[in-house]
Amino acid sequence: MYGLTWIMVDALVICVMLIITAALAVLAFAIGLVTHPIRTIAFALNKLAGLAGGLALIFALVDWFLYDHAKPDFMPVLLGCIGVIVVSVIVNVATEAILDLPTRSQRRAIRQERRMRLERLEHEGKARSKPCRFDRETGKIVPLQQESPDLDR
Repeated sequence: MYGLTWIMVDALVICVMLIITAALAVLAFAIGLVTHPIRTIAFALNKLAGLAGGLALIFALVDWFLYDHAKPDFMPVLLGCIGVIVVSVIVNVATEAILDLPTRSQRRAIRQERRMRLERLEHEGKARSKPCRFDRETGKIVPLQQESPDLDR
């Protein structure tokens, strides 16, 4: 009887932890929707597509190895699973492309870094003050040859 009580307490603690985890996940999702709606939706679609693709792969393997190939519903189930896997890969690639784009704050930081680097180069005197061109023969950037005024006249 003593062991059963502790099993019930452990089960209760596990349930409370799962409820708290679910509540925090919903809170994080809601905050993400407010601050970055497109990225949050893309993140959720990415996770759902991964889950659907993984489950479809498991169902396809079960269908292939544990189901009778002579039954008439074998091929539709297998092709449906393969179709879900293909669609989930396409959705995954599309959402990863969205998630890899820099955010507004990252773009602002990049612009600020470029501006600071240019100011530092100008301060150190390493910025090119003369007009330059690319020399195709040597593969280097060389200053433009300015015509000197003719002093003989």
